Amino acid sequence: MSEPQGSAAAAEAPARRPLRTAELSGEVAAAWDGGDLPAALPRLLDPAAARETLHWGRNYLYVADWPARGEGAGGEAVVVKQFRNQGWRRRLDRRLRGSRAERSWRMAWALRAAGIGTPEPVLWMEGRAAEAPSWLVTRHLAGWTEARYYVRALNAGEAEARFPDLPSAAFLAAVAALARRLHDR
Repeated sequence: MSEPQGSAAAAEAPARRPLRTAELSGEVAAAWDGGDLPAALPRLLDPAAARETLHWGRNYLYVADWPARGEGAGGEAVVVKQFRNQGWRRRLDRRLRGSRAERSWRMAWALRAAGIGTPEPVLWMEGRAAEAPSWLVTRHLAGWTEARYYVRALNAGEAEARFPDLPSAAFLAAVAALARRLHDR
């Protein structure tokens, strides 16, 4: 786990702008804006258009192609997390505190401003209806694995076999150091 480069730049006010369509509202990071993003949103937010599925459970996590930003630009890999708002508790929580995607978006910017490494936030969107899903989009970090998968392998006694290049002592020390930095900031 390494610190992001240029954490002083991360402490500056992030450049973001509101993004609205007839059925969706949210924000996009200015560095990722461009092209005809509103027209590209339905494909980006559709799990059926995923390049790769990362997690399929209570929430959906998948890799998708970000729409090209300008002439000659190619699509970039992003991770889309779709939060579902099923049940009255989730809908009430969304009404009172905002969608989980919006809260995750704000937290990602706050972590980056504090110098804590987290994938670059790109976009958050939510449907206008209370039961509609919400989405958080971040830059895809190829070659990275979520800590939960290592912890599950560790608990099952399979960590050495599944992650031979990551000693458990080093992993636990890195998690402890991250917890300390989060506490300090």
